[in-house]
Amino acid sequence: MKPRTHNRLDKPRSFKKNKDFSKPTFFKAVCDQCGANCEIPFKPTQGKPVLCSNCFEHKPRDNSGERRTSNRETSKYQAICDSCGNECEVPFKPTKGKPIFCDACFESKKVNEMDELKMEIAILNTKVDKVLEILKTLFAVKKYKSEIKEELEIPKKRKVVVNRDDEDEESDDI
Repeated sequence: MKPRTHNRLDKPRSFKKNKDFSKPTFFKAVCDQCGANCEIPFKPTQGKPVLCSNCFEHKPRDNSGERRTSNRETSKYQAICDSCGNECEVPFKPTKGKPIFCDACFESKKVNEMDELKMEIAILNTKVDKVLEILKTLFAVKKYKSEIKEELEIPKKRKVVVNRDDEDEESDDI
């Protein structure tokens, strides 16, 4: 039989780490920009630049809040709007069979589509309201019928067999 080796799964699971978060571990490195010796709070890896605190503070930052895009310039293509017929520039190469809209027509198309969606939702809401009204009346009629039935319920007839002189007779009790 093989001796059992220690497995990390054999230990009871604990989500609490035994790390001291008050003192981060610092690693010795050389600043890629100025060449000064420095300590950084992460392990340096190849291919990633390391900056000392002074160079890091003076590094230009992109605080525009916009998505980062690649450095290549976006090409603009000349086209004719399928809606109004005016010339316009589009950020993609026009393809035969696909409609092209200038900025103004594209915006109005978007607004028209939103108006159509709002109209369709309003129509659906009125249909749902009608279905709910029908269901309310059906449940009200069903409840009314059951109340009437309970009020008018007639006692059921029971058959009683009476033995008289070896003759069986049936009589109804009300």
